[in-house]
Amino acid sequence: MRPAALTPAEIADHLARMYRADHGRSDDIPTPAERTALADSLGCHEEARAAAWAAWTAELNPLD
Repeated sequence: MRPAALTPAEIADHLARMYRADHGRSDDIPTPAERTALADSLGCHEEARAAAWAAWTAELNPLD
């Protein structure tokens, strides 16, 4: 995974996958390297972080 090449929606999908895995609702467990790469990227790119958050919240609350 190259986080810099991902769209906000794709980042949101990865975050959702990680969340489901963390809460035992998926067997698709991300590797530590995937988590680190995404966290590093989002930590360094405020705009990407905000866009991904907006995409994820829209996915979580489609009626808002």
